[in-house]
Amino acid sequence: MKHIADQFMMGETEIIICDDQCVCKEEAEEILKDLAQKIKFGATKERHQSK
Repeated sequence: MKHIADQFMMGETEIIICDDQCVCKEEAEEILKDLAQKIKFGATKERHQSK
C-alpha cells in the first residue's frame, strides 16, 4: 500500500482503500456504495432465511 485514499473500521473489519492502483476518491466511494448494498442485501437475506 503506497498511499491510503480512505481508511476506516466497519465493525471488526478494517477497510483500506489505496490510490496506487488507479482508484481515486470518487471511485472508492462508488466501490463502498456497491459493497454496502451487497452487505445490506446479504444481511436481509440471512434474516429471512433464519425465520
